[in-house]
Amino acid sequence: MFSSRSFTSLTFQSLNHFELIGKIKEKHKEIVDKTIERTIKQYNADIVKQIVTDIDKELPNDLKDLFGLSEDRKQLICKLIDKRISKLKEVLS
Repeated sequence: MFSSRSFTSLTFQSLNHFELIGKIKEKHKEIVDKTIERTIKQYNADIVKQIVTDIDKELPNDLKDLFGLSEDRKQLICKLIDKRISKLKEVLS
C-alpha cells in the first residue's frame, strides 16, 4: 500500500507545470481552456514590467543592496513571465 506521499511522488514528480496542465485538460478541457484564455486576455506585458521594475522601489536605500533586485534580474523575470504566457497559448492549440 502506498502512502499519500509516495503516491504523489510516483504520479506527479516527473510532470512539469505544462505537462500537468495537459493532463488536467484531458478530463476538463473546457475549464482549462477558459482559464487559460482569461489569463491570456488579462495579461499585459507593460503592467507586468512596471510591477517588476517597481517591486523594490519602497525599500529603504540601505536595504536595496541586500534585498533589491538588479536590473538584469528584473528583465529576466519579465522574460520568464512572457515565455510562460507564450507556452500557455501553445496549450490552447
